[in-house]
Amino acid sequence: MKIGIDLDDVLCDYATAFVKYHNDTYSTTLTKADIWSYNFWDVLNISREEAVKRVYAFGRSSKMMDIDPVPGAKRAVDSLLARNHELSLITARDADFSDITHHWLARHFPGVFSDIHFVNHYSTTTAPRSKGDVCREIGASMMIDDSFDNAISCHGVCGSGVLLFDAPWNANKELPVGVHRVFSWYDVLEKLT
Repeated sequence: MKIGIDLDDVLCDYATAFVKYHNDTYSTTLTKADIWSYNFWDVLNISREEAVKRVYAFGRSSKMMDIDPVPGAKRAVDSLLARNHELSLITARDADFSDITHHWLARHFPGVFSDIHFVNHYSTTTAPRSKGDVCREIGASMMIDDSFDNAISCHGVCGSGVLLFDAPWNANKELPVGVHRVFSWYDVLEKLT
């Protein structure tokens, strides 16, 4: 089966790293639990333009390479490969972060993904794409993500469904049939057996 996998907060603990960077840089006291939306301008009560500027500053900092993998992700991904699944990375990151993303993946998940797609959700220069469109284009049967909006865009496209990692930004969302909440990579592997 071809499986699309998100990067931030599915394979790497982006929110924790961003919160630490933001607190250190802007003297805030955020926690991961405070990130109730990936529209950081709403969470931080700043303009969209300023939020994008801060995300880009974090993305260009050395802190991006220091992001830890999500617990259990490496072992689970190896297990999926051993079961002969084909894995595609589909990330909301902008293509502007392609180099650092490839370097991070080479360090933590070398040779795992058959293809990598950037959908440019925070881009200032490129129109964003939906992950559902990417899943349709590449023939993904399943998507693993942490964004409710991305899960909905993939819902109905991925014939085997969508696995949604539980997170503060999706905790209060009612999931449609075919979108399943998971709490760890162990849960992911259980759903796929």
